[in-house]
Amino acid sequence: MAGATITLALQAAFELHRGQTRKGTNVPYAVHPLDVLSILLKESDGHLPENVLVAGILHDVLEETSYTREELERDFGSRVCALVEAATEPQNTPDAGRERQRETWQERKRHTVDLIRRTSDRDLLMVLLADKLANARDMHIDRSATGNDPRFWDRFNAPRDEVAWYYRELVAAFRAAGLEDSRAFWLFEAMVEALFWELSAPK
Repeated sequence: MAGATITLALQAAFELHRGQTRKGTNVPYAVHPLDVLSILLKESDGHLPENVLVAGILHDVLEETSYTREELERDFGSRVCALVEAATEPQNTPDAGRERQRETWQERKRHTVDLIRRTSDRDLLMVLLADKLANARDMHIDRSATGNDPRFWDRFNAPRDEVAWYYRELVAAFRAAGLEDSRAFWLFEAMVEALFWELSAPK
């Protein structure tokens, strides 16, 4: 994996996400890109293209920081930029307030599910899957740490049953996209079941 571009991407992620924390916690946001990178490396035994690894590290910079598309393409190339841009939710920018994020939540999540169903880009699918697995794993750990306190779900921009709908739709979409051959898919499905097993799946 070692390479100058990977190192530059990690440095950029730490700098761009400086001062940010993971939702509802005091955990530095930069931990998340590291988690995504770790998932991608374990999935591929270190053999995924470097552009995919870099995109995994930087997948949130257009949503969560002031880093622009032009800067991303200049610094890391058109392929990384295309992957990150595709993985970026529309209407979810650093200046979007909490109320706006709540209003657009379902539209943004449907966009992601639809993207997974229609794309044939395996690299993009792996970046998205690694991100969603890292998020689901953090959710499971954080919820367990609260003793399954129902107030845990207050940190999200939608109620728990809608979050459950979204994650189950993601599982179905990744399966339909042919990712059942990946280790990350089975871990993701297990995390989603652990998070939402007590809620009846929609008919």
